[in-house]
Amino acid sequence: MAVDEVNNVGEEKKEEKKLRKWRMPQEQIDLILSWSPEPARPPRYDVDIGRLQISDALKERLRRVDADDAVAKREMDRYHKEQQEWVKAELAAHGYV
Repeated sequence: MAVDEVNNVGEEKKEEKKLRKWRMPQEQIDLILSWSPEPARPPRYDVDIGRLQISDALKERLRRVDADDAVAKREMDRYHKEQQEWVKAELAAHGYV
């Protein structure tokens, strides 16, 4: 067996498979288009973390978790908006998603 033959073994199998596309169910389209971002929730100041009888390290951790929660909410809202725009564009272009 020549070197070229060894290197070419299995090349037929390496062909990329095309992804099958499925139409999105109307219920899912309706759900995506019905999303509306909730007003941004300010950090939880209803509980005075400073007055809690816990360690300073835990108080700082609670503050970080609250700030991270706000960041995650903004990211989720951004993703939902992008997905809504994509669905609207697909509907306008093709009449389906």
